[in-house]
Amino acid sequence: MLLFTKTRLLAVACAVSMLYPILGTKKAFQSLLAGLAKNTPSDLVSSLYQFYFVFVFFFLLPLCLMKKQERQNLGFTLGNIKLGTLSTVAFVALCIPLVWFGSKDPDMLAEYPLSKKFTDSFSLTLIYVFSLFLFYVGWEAVFRGVLLFSLVTSLGNLSAIMIQTAISCILHIGKPTAEYVASIPFGIFMGILAIRTHSFLYPVLTHFLIGLMNDMICAQRQHLF
Repeated sequence: MLLFTKTRLLAVACAVSMLYPILGTKKAFQSLLAGLAKNTPSDLVSSLYQFYFVFVFFFLLPLCLMKKQERQNLGFTLGNIKLGTLSTVAFVALCIPLVWFGSKDPDMLAEYPLSKKFTDSFSLTLIYVFSLFLFYVGWEAVFRGVLLFSLVTSLGNLSAIMIQTAISCILHIGKPTAEYVASIPFGIFMGILAIRTHSFLYPVLTHFLIGLMNDMICAQRQHLF
């Protein structure tokens, strides 16, 4: 039964990963709506669409297919809180200068923040930040949760880490070159962190804090606030 559940969840994770670039991104939503309604949505609406698409299909859908006793085996647990917290703080601190210098890249400034309107009001900022967090919950639930832990038992830690990293990296195609290249070591580290803590929660926190920091720095460089 456990093997069947993992295989089913693995298939779901692969399916939603393939659907994401077609239906789940900001650009996909803008193209779809423009074609249907002859109207391109604002970058805030399309950004929120991307965030909630990932949260629903990458987190809620797999969660609904799991039994309670299976969640811990797939990283849906608090895990090693001390190691996870210390690792998150240390890695985010290490990334501060990298994000700062990386944000000078014109391609990064063109891409981020995904919404150039989220700083228009305090309420919009709160909505954007909260939704961004849910995006990372979904992203990490699939890659450093379902995919990673479904493969560890049969393939071992190294192979499982490299497979989830490869798929995650592929979904970064079209992003700025610096981000695409960084997604490889980042995916490896997130996989190690998830396995060591036996939780995808700490990759969520790490990814969210770095992503938010990048958005804020890019917004500041563009004088959006």
